[in-house]
Formats: sequence, C-alpha cells, structure tokens
Amino acid sequence: MSVQFSVIIPAYNAEKTIGRCLNSLVRQVSGHSAEIIVINDGSEDNTEKIIKEYQQRFPLIRYYSQGNAGVSVARNKGLELSAGEYIVFVDSDDYVLDHYFDSLGASEETDLVVYPFISTRNNKTQTHDKWIASISGNTKEKINGVIFTRVSSPWNKRYKRTIIQEHQIRFNPELHLGEDFLFNLRYMLFCNSICTNKNVLYCVDESNDDSLTRTERKDFFKQQKLMYQKSFQLINSCNWSRDEKSSLIQMIDYIFCRTVFACAEDAYEADKEKSYSVVKQITREFSEIKPEHVPSLGVSHYVMQW
Repeated sequence: MSVQFSVIIPAYNAEKTIGRCLNSLVRQVSGHSAEIIVINDGSEDNTEKIIKEYQQRFPLIRYYSQGNAGVSVARNKGLELSAGEYIVFVDSDDYVLDHYFDSLGASEETDLVVYPFISTRNNKTQTHDKWIASISGNTKEKINGVIFTRVSSPWNKRYKRTIIQEHQIRFNPELHLGEDFLFNLRYMLFCNSICTNKNVLYCVDESNDDSLTRTERKDFFKQQKLMYQKSFQLINSCNWSRDEKSSLIQMIDYIFCRTVFACAEDAYEADKEKSYSVVKQITREFSEIKPEHVPSLGVSHYVMQW
C-alpha cells in the first residue's frame, strides 16, 4: 500500500520526550497511510530502548540508529529511507496537535504547506501565527514572505517527496546553524504553489535552554555568513528572471544585514574595548560575499547597508 506521509524524527538523548512525541502521532494516524521514521543520532540514554518499545506496539514506526553525526545527517538519512508522498519533520522534544494529518492532507496539490505553531516555556504558551499575513501573492512573492518571517524551521511545513528527490535537496552537514534555511530556500525555488494552513498543528517545547555561548556567537557569524553565501549562489543559479532574482536577493540581504548588526551588538556587549576591531572584521567579511548592488527595502535597510 502506498504511503501518504513520511514523518522524520531525529532523536538525540530524548528519553524524557520521545514517548510524548510518538504518542501525539500514533494516536491520530488512523485513516491515513503513514510511516514514522525515527533516526537515533548516537543517544547515550534510554532513547533507543523507548523507541524500540514503541516500534513493537506500532508497526508503522521505522527505526534507524547511527553514530552521533548531527541533525542534518539524521534528517538526510530519514529522507533516504522515506517512501511517503509527503514529508514532514518533527523534533523529538516537540509534539503535534489534533487534526495534524487531517489538516495536512487537505491541500494535496500544494507543493509547500506552512502552518502556525505554539511554543511552551515555564508553563506559558505562545501562539505563533501573525506572520501568516506576510505570505501572500503569487508563488514567488510567497517565497519572499516565508523568508521575511524567518520561520525557517522544517517542522512547521509539509513538503512533497517528489520535489525533494528529483532535485536531491538535502540538509547541509557543514552547517549547524541555518541548514534549515538553505533547505527551505532550495526547495521553494522549485515550488509552483505555496499555501498557509490556519490551523495550529505543532508545539515547540522550549524547556531546554541551549542558548549560545560567547564562543558560539563568534561561530554564529561564520555559520550565518556561509549560509547567506550559499543562498546568493543558489538564487543566481536558478532559472528565474533577473528581476525575480533581484527581489529575492533583496529580501535575503535585508535579513543578513540584521544578522550582521546582531553580531556587532553582541561583540560590543562582550568586550567594548575590542568591539571596534571585531565589528570591522565582521563588516569586511560581509562585504566579501554581499552582491555589488542591492536596492534597499526601506530606510532601516538602507542605513544597515551603509
């Protein structure tokens, strides 16, 4: 029997949350043909044991174990193993909400479906759906809207497997920040249709605070620089018209300018005396990859470019 949904779950030391994640999926899969592919990325706790217990109870769960190689490698392995018409990603510490499969199956012809989500932290819940208004117009305008929202995670999107496989779209293992942005950008360049689903279908659990250290913040800029460099390369190599490419590059340039400013602010807060030299270096590296002339979106973009 053909598989409608392939759910890909990378898991690393997720013994506290993987059960909740799997429960949220298997309890509402009835009426849908689905496979749940769990990639154990070298967990050192009871994650493997828990997954295998669920696998014995629910045959739709497929299990694969690998040495710790990172979320990109785990997701790519899930893509290789997948057989579903549609691909969705779920993180092992998160869970899906009611009518998940019903809602995602309602837009069969659409290449990419983007949907709202909630986040929980310290027993407080926040709904993230205001950005939906930014995603409007034709397909290319909607791509700009998705990028503008900066909601680049793969877990609030439904993809078509045929597009992913035909164009060999994968997560870049070189990146541990921004790999999802590049994945989505490349995927959207091949989309003929994008829509938003107004139903809140996903919950992000932010209980584990993994905020970046100062050292990681330096790496943050290097990672972001590589991500944007590859983004500009992707756009320039696609078969869009010059004006369409220019519009997309303009949007990405605006977001990258904001990233550069965030890095500069962080450098200033970390060491005011050395911040000038750090900011000078950041600006020089930014100029190396920035396209020669990108029209500004507005006053703030113009100032940041300057």
